Amino acid sequence: MINIRYVTIFFVLIIWAAPAAGQNNVTNLNWNQTYASEFKQIEDLEERGQNRSAYTKAAELLDRAISERSIPGIIGSIDPLIRNMYHVDDDALTSLLEKIATLQSSHSVVNAVVNSYLAELLTGYYERNRYRISQVTEGNPLPWSNVNRWSASQIEKTIDSLYTKSVQPEELK
Repeated sequence: MINIRYVTIFFVLIIWAAPAAGQNNVTNLNWNQTYASEFKQIEDLEERGQNRSAYTKAAELLDRAISERSIPGIIGSIDPLIRNMYHVDDDALTSLLEKIATLQSSHSVVNAVVNSYLAELLTGYYERNRYRISQVTEGNPLPWSNVNRWSASQIEKTIDSLYTKSVQPEELK
């Protein structure tokens, strides 16, 4: 299982190190903890066993956090998405992968955080479905909407690319 705390610590370090290295301007990011009430609502839904509602609320929160460039909101909303996706349905992981892959921000630090979480999720998907994926013959690269038909090679290249983008955003080259 993905250890979200280690991934979160990794990204906080990246975000702190980037300005020191002169790589990025983080001043126009939203660092406010404005999502406390939403996080509490998600926790309450989880405690009552309403995992689908918690998943939906976390997905809505992620969209808002991306648009507001809120790093605490992004990190705080992805964690309950991951916790609750297995309670939603069997295709929740592939849906979540597709959703996060289509999220874009105009800020490179936000994209770095999203790319790293996406790489972790894709790695988890690959580990859970390794046998089925090994049976797929390699062909032309497929879009995120067909992630369940990706070859092992495409998944491995995508994971590598996402991690590379998360530590070396193209906008900064």
